[in-house]
Amino acid sequence: MSALIGENFFVQILGPERGGWKHGPISDATGVVYVVVVKSPYTWVESFYNWELLRGRTAAPTVTAFASAPVSHPQLAAAWDARNPIDAWNKATASWVEAQSTHQVLVVRYEDVLADVGRELDRFRQRFATTRRHRSAVDITSRVGPGWNSVGPVDRDRYVPGASGSLDEGLVSLLDARLDPELMSLLRYRREE
Repeated sequence: MSALIGENFFVQILGPERGGWKHGPISDATGVVYVVVVKSPYTWVESFYNWELLRGRTAAPTVTAFASAPVSHPQLAAAWDARNPIDAWNKATASWVEAQSTHQVLVVRYEDVLADVGRELDRFRQRFATTRRHRSAVDITSRVGPGWNSVGPVDRDRYVPGASGSLDEGLVSLLDARLDPELMSLLRYRREE
């Protein structure tokens, strides 16, 4: 999202030294605008599991086991004092949503950015009254990593609502039992089938 905003608006993009860690609590920094991207917990837990596997921080044999285990990412565990990844998603996401009422924060759903980047960029422009670089929204079709380096294509179809049909039924049941229903409703996320 920072790459999209930097490409589309005349703004200065801050790194964690001023804006804070992207997965952590929002700090009160004068003159700083925060755009928080949330992802469906069904695809988020799967992505988090794959990330932790690649870094050797989990020995969980399945994403379902991972979702019930203590948070393996030390910085995430410390930031949110979460019992497990589902608790971390609930706490972090609730904090970011709540911050919209007291800070310069805009929460966008990852799925909405992929579905209509122009609409989500318009939301940013309306909220923070900034100037566009281009007449029309310019999308970025590659995944970007630190420093906006391209790290491969985005599997957009993976994030279409209902695309998580490959999730284990036990994982879906576990998530459904532990996710904050008010938060899910507020963000318009539905149970994955």
